[in-house]
Amino acid sequence: MPDSSHLPPEGYFAGLATHYAAAEALVEDPHGRVLLVKPTYRPDWSLPGGMVEDGEEPHAACAREAMEELGLPLPVGRMLAVDWAPPEGVRPRPMALYVFDCGTLGEDAAITLPPEELEDWRFVAPEETGTLLRPGNNARMHAARRARAQGVAHYVPRMA
Repeated sequence: MPDSSHLPPEGYFAGLATHYAAAEALVEDPHGRVLLVKPTYRPDWSLPGGMVEDGEEPHAACAREAMEELGLPLPVGRMLAVDWAPPEGVRPRPMALYVFDCGTLGEDAAITLPPEELEDWRFVAPEETGTLLRPGNNARMHAARRARAQGVAHYVPRMA
């Protein structure tokens, strides 16, 4: 970390670490199954959500992404979990991933996927999500479910 006593504020802030951010929606059906979406651009599934835009607050990004991905105005409740992912592949910076409680939907919900981005959606029993989600995403989703049940937020550390 730069020594702030020797730098003007703009130099101090220019030297701080930066990261990307993403926001996801935890949505369940009345049976406790988790809503997952299947992107067109990768083999694994994910919670609905996406990248936080410059200057956007994570909860607002969650609402925007839910509307864009599901075609539904979901109520964005409290933050359930936050995760940190190191740089990976072509992503040169770490990323903070926030999961928000977006309530319950019935199987008959009028979900409308953007075909250029998502090819499918389904409600999945929590014990079966490990076959569809990447390990870090699965750990974050389970932490979010525990947080919802316990009434507290969870930080999900990455294990080496």
